[in-house]
Amino acid sequence: MPSRLRRALCGVALVAATVTTALGMTVSAGAADAAPVTALLDPAAVMGLLDARAALGLPAEIADYGVDEQAHRVVVDLTGAGRTPAVDTLLSGIDPSVLQVHTGVPAPHHDAALEGGDTIVSGDLRCTAGFPATGGGRTWLLTAGHCTRGTGTWSVETADGELVPIGSGARTAAAGTDDGAVPVPR
Repeated sequence: MPSRLRRALCGVALVAATVTTALGMTVSAGAADAAPVTALLDPAAVMGLLDARAALGLPAEIADYGVDEQAHRVVVDLTGAGRTPAVDTLLSGIDPSVLQVHTGVPAPHHDAALEGGDTIVSGDLRCTAGFPATGGGRTWLLTAGHCTRGTGTWSVETADGELVPIGSGARTAAAGTDDGAVPVPR
C-alpha cells in the first residue's frame, strides 16, 4: 500500500476514534430487533442532546439541568420524588455515569410580570432589570449597583407605561462593584 494512502487511512481512523470517544459509543439495546442506542459520555454532547429534546417540550418534573464543570457531569434537578416515564424518555441513551439526578428540588418560580431587560423605575431613576436570583430564602432582581444606591420602592414599566411595584429595600454591593439587588416578594 502506498505510504500516502496508508497515512490518509490512518488519519481517518484517528479522527473516527477521537469522535467516537468524545461523543459516546454504540451499545446494544438488548433486543435483537431494537435499534442501537447511543450512550453519550461527554457532558457537552449531552447538553446539546438535552437542549434539542427540551426544545420539543420539557417534562414538568424537570426544574433545571446543566453541566457541573468540576464533577464533569450533567446535573438534572427533578421536582418530584423520582424519575417518571417522561424524564426517562428525555434522558434515554445518555450514559448514567455522566448524569447526576437530584430529586425533591423546589419548582422554579417565574414572575411573568418581570423579565430581564425590562425597564425598572424608582422615583426619577430608570434602570434595566438584569435577571432573578435567589439567596437567603428570598428572590432578588439583580441590576446595576449605581441604580440601587439610596433608592426606595422599585416598579417595572409595562408596555403601556403603567408602573407595577416589584419590591423595595434594595441592596448595593460594596464600593468598586457595580451590583445591586431588589428583593421581590413572592
